[in-house]
Amino acid sequence: MVMAGEELLDHLPPEKRVPFAVCYINATVLDGQGRRMSKSLGNGIDPLEMIDRYGADAVRFSLVMLTREGQDVKLSVDRFELGQRFCNKIWNATRFVLGALGEDAEAAAASTSVSAPAAQSGPARLEDRWIRSRLAATVEATTRALEEYRFHDAAQELYRFTWNDLCDWYLEAAKPRLAPEAAGADRDAARRTLRDALDTTLRLLHPFLPFLTEELWAFLPGASGALMIAPWPKPEEGARDLVAEESFERLQEIVGASQNIR
Repeated sequence: MVMAGEELLDHLPPEKRVPFAVCYINATVLDGQGRRMSKSLGNGIDPLEMIDRYGADAVRFSLVMLTREGQDVKLSVDRFELGQRFCNKIWNATRFVLGALGEDAEAAAASTSVSAPAAQSGPARLEDRWIRSRLAATVEATTRALEEYRFHDAAQELYRFTWNDLCDWYLEAAKPRLAPEAAGADRDAARRTLRDALDTTLRLLHPFLPFLTEELWAFLPGASGALMIAPWPKPEEGARDLVAEESFERLQEIVGASQNIR
């Protein structure tokens, strides 16, 4: 269409001959052996069959994660398990968070700002400061990647944050504070942080996992309307807490070293 516009619309000004302001060239999708997919070879993959097997969101996210700018994609059926495992991880983590929040009105009314400090007595806990800072960094990195059409980088950033920072580290660190016998103020602070983190994470993931995130959003306390029209997250100035990030990284190194020794 671009070449046809240049050839056939020479009566128009140059800026009006091209139908698109931006053209995104997608990578070539090959089979697992690096061959072009074709009917004669019978090596094609039916996307409808993959959706039936893994789910639409899992297929979409897998393709985005596997597609690097400027590189061909070697695609086989089992590679869609990446997206399926990620969707399951998000589903299970959200169920845990919703169970921790319960019907608590204060948690339901929590702020949706990725940088708003939890209203609590005493200094904020290290893990709360750390996850809020990491969340702000993820918002910045994901937004910048999408604006620059680096869809793989945006998906990879969200995958790393959701799986590692939120699920593997913060949820585990917060579990003792969510127990019924935990102190009230400390428990409420953990609930608010969890609610804020899940709220922002679902917003960031929505372009990649629209069906899953829309379903989970409907159960999030305090959420109103459809997620597809919810505002895109914007971290406030000064949301990063580099001291907390550095301190928590040292803690992660100590935990990792202890696990290796064991």
